[in-house]
Amino acid sequence: MDLLITNYSRNGVTAYKDGDIVLATSREKNLWQNAQSAFNVLNTGPNIITGYYDNLFVASYLEQISKYKYVRLNSNEANRIDLESGEEEILNATPNNRGRHVLINKSIAESKYIFGSVGKEVWYDGKRDFSIDNLWNSIETHSDFRKAENLHWPFTPIERRFFLILNCSHFEHDEETECDGGVAKEKARPIYEEALVNPLTNERKQVMVRRRRWFVPYWDYDAIDTDTTKNRSQESDFRNFPFNDCITHDVDKDCRCKIKEGLYIPEGV
Repeated sequence: MDLLITNYSRNGVTAYKDGDIVLATSREKNLWQNAQSAFNVLNTGPNIITGYYDNLFVASYLEQISKYKYVRLNSNEANRIDLESGEEEILNATPNNRGRHVLINKSIAESKYIFGSVGKEVWYDGKRDFSIDNLWNSIETHSDFRKAENLHWPFTPIERRFFLILNCSHFEHDEETECDGGVAKEKARPIYEEALVNPLTNERKQVMVRRRRWFVPYWDYDAIDTDTTKNRSQESDFRNFPFNDCITHDVDKDCRCKIKEGLYIPEGV
Protein backbone atom coordinates (compact mmCIF):
# COMPACT_ATOMS: atom_id res chain seq x y z
CA MET A 1 0.00 0.00 0.00
CA ASP A 2 1.44 3.35 -1.03
CA LEU A 3 0.95 6.36 1.24
CA LEU A 4 1.01 10.06 0.35
CA ILE A 5 1.69 11.95 3.58
CA THR A 6 1.68 15.64 4.44
CA ASN A 7 4.98 16.89 5.87
CA TYR A 8 3.75 20.19 7.24
CA SER A 9 0.64 21.50 9.00
CA ARG A 10 -1.96 23.94 7.73
CA ASN A 11 -4.07 26.26 9.87
CA GLY A 12 -7.51 25.20 11.05
CA VAL A 13 -8.73 22.11 12.90
CA THR A 14 -10.10 20.53 9.71
CA ALA A 15 -6.94 21.24 7.68
CA TYR A 16 -4.24 18.70 6.96
CA LYS A 17 -1.69 18.28 9.74
CA ASP A 18 1.91 17.11 9.63
CA GLY A 19 1.96 13.33 9.12
CA ASP A 20 -1.62 13.02 7.86
CA ILE A 21 -2.23 10.28 5.29
CA VAL A 22 -3.67 12.20 2.36
CA LEU A 23 -3.96 9.24 0.01
CA ALA A 24 -3.51 5.48 0.40
CA THR A 25 -3.55 3.13 -2.58
CA SER A 26 -3.61 -0.65 -2.51
CA ARG A 27 -1.33 -2.79 -4.67
CA GLU A 28 -4.33 -3.85 -6.78
CA LYS A 29 -5.32 -0.23 -7.38
CA ASN A 30 -1.74 0.63 -8.33
CA LEU A 31 -1.60 -2.22 -10.84
CA TRP A 32 -4.95 -1.23 -12.35
CA GLN A 33 -3.90 2.41 -12.72
CA ASN A 34 -0.65 1.40 -14.38
CA ALA A 35 -2.44 -1.11 -16.61
CA GLN A 36 -4.63 1.70 -17.92
CA SER A 37 -1.53 3.81 -18.54
CA ALA A 38 0.05 0.95 -20.48
CA PHE A 39 -3.13 0.63 -22.52
CA ASN A 40 -3.06 4.33 -23.37
CA VAL A 41 0.56 4.07 -24.48
CA LEU A 42 0.15 0.95 -26.64
CA ASN A 43 -3.26 1.74 -28.11
CA THR A 44 -2.15 3.00 -31.51
CA GLY A 45 -5.70 3.43 -32.73
CA PRO A 46 -7.53 1.71 -35.60
CA ASN A 47 -5.96 0.75 -38.90
CA ILE A 48 -5.98 3.90 -41.01
CA ILE A 49 -7.01 1.90 -44.09
CA THR A 50 -9.75 -0.38 -42.74
CA GLY A 51 -10.88 1.79 -39.85
CA TYR A 52 -10.91 -1.30 -37.64
CA TYR A 53 -8.56 -2.27 -34.81
CA ASP A 54 -6.00 -4.99 -35.45
CA ASN A 55 -3.87 -4.46 -32.34
CA LEU A 56 -3.56 -7.77 -30.47
CA PHE A 57 -2.68 -5.96 -27.25
CA VAL A 58 -5.89 -3.91 -27.32
CA ALA A 59 -8.01 -6.98 -28.12
CA SER A 60 -6.39 -9.02 -25.34
CA TYR A 61 -6.81 -6.17 -22.85
CA LEU A 62 -10.52 -5.76 -23.64
CA GLU A 63 -10.96 -9.54 -23.46
CA GLN A 64 -9.81 -9.42 -19.83
CA ILE A 65 -11.94 -6.55 -18.56
CA SER A 66 -15.14 -6.75 -20.64
CA LYS A 67 -18.31 -8.62 -19.81
CA TYR A 68 -19.31 -9.58 -23.36
CA LYS A 69 -17.67 -10.23 -26.70
CA TYR A 70 -19.81 -9.92 -29.85
CA VAL A 71 -18.95 -11.64 -33.12
CA ARG A 72 -21.06 -10.62 -36.09
CA LEU A 73 -22.43 -13.58 -38.06
CA ASN A 74 -24.46 -11.88 -40.78
CA SER A 75 -26.49 -8.75 -41.45
CA ASN A 76 -28.82 -9.38 -38.53
CA GLU A 77 -27.18 -11.80 -36.10
CA ALA A 78 -24.27 -11.80 -33.69
CA ASN A 79 -22.86 -14.37 -31.32
CA ARG A 80 -22.66 -12.92 -27.82
CA ILE A 81 -20.04 -14.58 -25.62
CA ASP A 82 -20.19 -14.09 -21.86
CA LEU A 83 -16.50 -13.74 -20.99
CA GLU A 84 -17.14 -14.73 -17.36
CA SER A 85 -19.16 -17.90 -17.88
CA GLY A 86 -18.22 -18.75 -21.44
CA GLU A 87 -21.92 -18.95 -22.35
CA GLU A 88 -22.66 -18.21 -26.02
CA GLU A 89 -25.93 -16.95 -27.42
CA ILE A 90 -27.04 -16.03 -30.95
CA LEU A 91 -28.91 -12.73 -30.86
CA ASN A 92 -30.69 -10.62 -33.45
CA ALA A 93 -32.97 -7.58 -33.48
CA THR A 94 -35.91 -9.55 -32.04
CA PRO A 95 -35.80 -10.05 -28.26
CA ASN A 96 -35.54 -13.73 -27.31
CA ASN A 97 -37.41 -15.41 -24.45
CA ARG A 98 -35.01 -13.74 -22.00
CA GLY A 99 -35.50 -10.32 -23.52
CA ARG A 100 -32.02 -10.22 -25.06
CA HIS A 101 -31.39 -8.80 -28.49
CA VAL A 102 -28.80 -6.89 -30.48
CA LEU A 103 -29.07 -4.12 -33.05
CA ILE A 104 -25.98 -4.77 -35.13
CA ASN A 105 -25.53 -1.43 -36.86
CA LYS A 106 -26.33 0.54 -33.70
CA SER A 107 -23.92 -1.52 -31.60
CA ILE A 108 -21.11 -1.14 -34.10
CA ALA A 109 -21.71 2.61 -34.40
CA GLU A 110 -21.64 3.06 -30.61
CA SER A 111 -18.65 0.81 -29.89
CA LYS A 112 -15.31 2.54 -29.49
CA TYR A 113 -13.22 -0.48 -30.49
CA ILE A 114 -14.24 -2.53 -33.54
CA PHE A 115 -12.15 -5.48 -34.73
CA GLY A 116 -12.43 -7.85 -37.68
CA SER A 117 -13.59 -6.80 -41.12
CA VAL A 118 -16.74 -5.54 -42.85
CA GLY A 119 -19.54 -8.00 -42.20
CA LYS A 120 -17.44 -9.92 -39.65
CA GLU A 121 -17.01 -7.30 -36.95
CA VAL A 122 -16.00 -8.12 -33.39
CA TRP A 123 -16.62 -5.78 -30.46
CA TYR A 124 -16.80 -5.77 -26.68
CA ASP A 125 -19.36 -4.46 -24.21
CA GLY A 126 -19.86 -4.14 -20.46
CA LYS A 127 -17.46 -4.43 -17.53
CA ARG A 128 -16.85 -7.37 -15.24
CA ASP A 129 -14.94 -8.20 -12.09
CA PHE A 130 -11.60 -9.29 -13.46
CA SER A 131 -8.33 -10.66 -12.13
CA ILE A 132 -5.64 -8.00 -12.08
CA ASP A 133 -3.05 -10.80 -12.27
CA ASN A 134 -4.64 -12.22 -15.42
CA LEU A 135 -4.77 -8.75 -16.92
CA TRP A 136 -1.07 -8.23 -16.29
CA ASN A 137 -0.28 -11.68 -17.70
CA SER A 138 -1.99 -10.52 -20.87
CA ILE A 139 -0.14 -7.19 -20.85
CA GLU A 140 3.21 -8.93 -20.43
CA THR A 141 2.38 -11.37 -23.24
CA HIS A 142 1.71 -8.58 -25.73
CA SER A 143 4.09 -5.83 -24.61
CA ASP A 144 7.34 -5.00 -22.84
CA PHE A 145 5.50 -3.68 -19.77
CA ARG A 146 6.18 -5.77 -16.68
CA LYS A 147 4.01 -6.18 -13.62
CA ALA A 148 6.99 -6.13 -11.26
CA GLU A 149 7.87 -2.64 -12.49
CA ASN A 150 4.33 -1.30 -12.00
CA LEU A 151 3.54 -2.15 -8.38
CA HIS A 152 3.48 1.44 -7.15
CA TRP A 153 1.19 4.41 -7.67
CA PRO A 154 2.58 6.83 -10.30
CA PHE A 155 2.88 9.94 -8.14
CA THR A 156 3.86 13.05 -10.07
CA PRO A 157 7.14 14.93 -9.54
CA ILE A 158 5.18 17.73 -7.84
CA GLU A 159 3.59 15.26 -5.41
CA ARG A 160 6.99 13.75 -4.66
CA ARG A 161 8.36 17.21 -3.84
CA PHE A 162 5.45 18.55 -1.79
CA PHE A 163 4.55 15.37 0.11
CA LEU A 164 6.27 12.41 1.73
CA ILE A 165 5.74 9.00 0.12
CA LEU A 166 6.05 5.68 1.96
CA ASN A 167 4.59 2.21 1.60
CA CYS A 168 3.07 -0.04 4.23
CA SER A 169 2.16 -3.71 4.54
CA HIS A 170 0.85 -6.07 7.19
CA PHE A 171 3.58 -7.99 9.03
CA GLU A 172 2.80 -11.09 11.05
CA HIS A 173 5.28 -13.76 12.12
CA ASP A 174 7.87 -12.18 9.81
CA GLU A 175 5.55 -12.58 6.84
CA GLU A 176 4.52 -9.60 4.74
CA THR A 177 0.98 -9.30 3.37
CA GLU A 178 -0.25 -6.57 1.06
CA CYS A 179 -3.02 -4.30 2.36
CA ASP A 180 -6.31 -4.55 0.51
CA GLY A 181 -8.48 -1.74 -0.82
CA GLY A 182 -10.56 -1.61 2.36
CA VAL A 183 -7.50 -0.90 4.50
CA ALA A 184 -6.27 1.73 2.05
CA LYS A 185 -9.65 3.47 2.07
CA GLU A 186 -9.76 3.46 5.88
CA LYS A 187 -6.29 5.00 6.24
CA ALA A 188 -7.35 8.08 4.27
CA ARG A 189 -10.64 8.56 6.13
CA PRO A 190 -11.50 11.80 8.02
CA ILE A 191 -13.04 11.91 11.48
CA TYR A 192 -16.76 12.71 11.48
CA GLU A 193 -19.08 13.42 14.39
CA GLU A 194 -22.76 14.05 14.62
CA ALA A 195 -23.43 17.74 15.22
CA LEU A 196 -26.45 20.00 15.63
CA VAL A 197 -26.70 22.06 12.45
CA ASN A 198 -30.14 23.66 12.94
CA PRO A 199 -31.28 24.42 16.52
CA LEU A 200 -34.76 25.39 15.31
CA THR A 201 -35.49 21.99 13.81
CA ASN A 202 -33.04 20.05 15.95
CA GLU A 203 -31.49 18.77 12.72
CA ARG A 204 -28.25 16.86 13.20
CA LYS A 205 -25.83 15.44 10.66
CA GLN A 206 -22.34 14.04 10.33
CA VAL A 207 -19.75 16.83 10.22
CA MET A 208 -16.04 16.47 9.52
CA VAL A 209 -14.07 17.47 12.61
CA ARG A 210 -10.61 16.39 11.47
CA ARG A 211 -9.34 16.14 7.90
CA ARG A 212 -7.70 12.77 8.57
CA ARG A 213 -7.97 10.19 11.33
CA TRP A 214 -4.72 8.39 10.56
CA PHE A 215 -1.19 9.75 10.51
CA VAL A 216 2.37 8.44 10.27
CA PRO A 217 4.98 9.87 12.71
CA TYR A 218 7.67 9.86 10.05
CA TRP A 219 9.78 12.24 12.15
CA ASP A 220 10.59 9.29 14.43
CA TYR A 221 12.35 7.41 11.62
CA ASP A 222 16.10 7.83 11.90
CA ALA A 223 16.49 7.23 8.17
CA ILE A 224 14.37 10.27 7.26
CA ASP A 225 15.82 13.75 7.46
CA THR A 226 12.78 15.91 8.14
CA ASP A 227 14.54 19.06 6.94
CA THR A 228 15.22 17.38 3.62
CA THR A 229 11.59 16.33 3.22
CA LYS A 230 10.49 19.94 3.59
CA ASN A 231 12.87 21.08 0.86
CA ARG A 232 10.53 21.53 -2.10
CA SER A 233 13.36 21.20 -4.59
CA GLN A 234 13.92 17.55 -3.61
CA GLU A 235 11.66 14.55 -3.97
CA SER A 236 10.68 12.62 -0.83
CA ASP A 237 9.80 9.19 -2.18
CA PHE A 238 10.97 6.51 0.26
CA ARG A 239 9.07 3.53 -1.13
CA ASN A 240 12.25 1.68 -2.02
CA PHE A 241 14.38 3.06 0.81
CA PRO A 242 15.50 0.58 3.52
CA PHE A 243 14.20 1.08 7.06
CA ASN A 244 15.67 -1.41 9.51
CA ASP A 245 16.52 -3.70 6.59
CA CYS A 246 12.93 -3.55 5.35
CA ILE A 247 11.62 -1.43 2.48
CA THR A 248 8.08 -1.22 3.86
CA HIS A 249 6.49 -0.15 7.14
CA ASP A 250 4.02 -2.11 9.21
CA VAL A 251 0.59 -0.58 8.65
CA ASP A 252 -0.68 -1.92 11.98
CA LYS A 253 2.20 -0.39 13.94
CA ASP A 254 3.19 2.73 12.04
CA CYS A 255 -0.19 4.16 11.01
CA ARG A 256 -1.44 5.87 14.16
CA CYS A 257 -5.02 6.76 15.01
CA LYS A 258 -5.50 10.28 16.39
CA ILE A 259 -8.30 9.11 18.67
CA LYS A 260 -6.25 6.26 20.17
CA GLU A 261 -3.21 8.53 20.50
CA GLY A 262 -5.27 11.12 22.40
CA LEU A 263 -4.83 13.79 19.72
CA TYR A 264 -8.57 14.05 19.31
CA ILE A 265 -11.19 13.34 21.98
CA PRO A 266 -14.65 12.53 20.57
CA GLU A 267 -17.55 14.61 21.86
CA GLY A 268 -19.13 13.11 24.95
CA VAL A 269 -16.09 11.07 25.96
